[in-house]
Amino acid sequence: MNGYGIGLAAALAMCAGLVLLLTRRGPGLHRGLLLCGVSAAGGLLAARLVYWLGAADFFIGRVHSAGSFFWWTDGGFSLFGAVAGAAGAAWLAGRRMKLPVRDLDALALPVMLFAAEERLLEWTACGLDFGMRLESLAWLTVPDEFGRVLNVALIEAILLAAMAGGLLWRMKHRREHSIRLRDALFMLGLVETLMISMRRDTYMMWGFVHQEQLYFYLLSAGIVMLAGFERRRLPAAVAVSLLTAGAIVFLEFALDGRIRVPFAFMQAWADEFWYSLFILVLAGFAAWYFRLGRPEREEKTV
Repeated sequence: MNGYGIGLAAALAMCAGLVLLLTRRGPGLHRGLLLCGVSAAGGLLAARLVYWLGAADFFIGRVHSAGSFFWWTDGGFSLFGAVAGAAGAAWLAGRRMKLPVRDLDALALPVMLFAAEERLLEWTACGLDFGMRLESLAWLTVPDEFGRVLNVALIEAILLAAMAGGLLWRMKHRREHSIRLRDALFMLGLVETLMISMRRDTYMMWGFVHQEQLYFYLLSAGIVMLAGFERRRLPAAVAVSLLTAGAIVFLEFALDGRIRVPFAFMQAWADEFWYSLFILVLAGFAAWYFRLGRPEREEKTV
């Protein structure tokens, strides 16, 4: 096992311990252990499955074997698959155990912390996930053979860790689960939609579109539509999600150099200009989602 595998194992152990700590007054120890086990297994299998399907032309076309799914030392894993698989498995286990919806909110903080550590490991253990060329902000860049490039993985880890810190702060002061699991997944989806756009690696690509960027945006958009359905505002939620998707597609074309910045004096700062608009678009999307409000918590099962 290499350093990346050891780091992931440590992250899983930390998250499992945190889930047990947060569920000790809810489902109880035995149910918390079952929730941890099911979530970890579902996340691991889905992480490999999403990556394997995304690179099926390599694994099947070159390796000539569907059994390459089990060759876990050949290739990698998908963070989206890990998050979606863990949350989906936990939801199914919750239904089986008839857990109240709020008990699954204990997964919000562990999911955020796991994502932060996984992105950090991509840089520290694998040396992957470098971004666009940038000579300034030296502490956020790493050297390559042609200069310095933005260390996207480090920035992702910092953002996700800061979000996890916000959850911890709210838990301390409100004495309850700081945020619903769906809200944590929504914010994680938006962060990854932005940060994956900055990546310059070629893993899981469709042309110039990164598959995981699409998956994470669909995750956030799906949660918005679910909230819209609950609030009887589904048409508005669909419209806002489609408008946001259209804006992201436009910005991706612009960042790919197919659309020029509107002012000549900003040509040297084109990427910064487009990413500023990217952030504003996602911030508006998040603001609209949270304006829907949170439904009153009821004692219903998952």
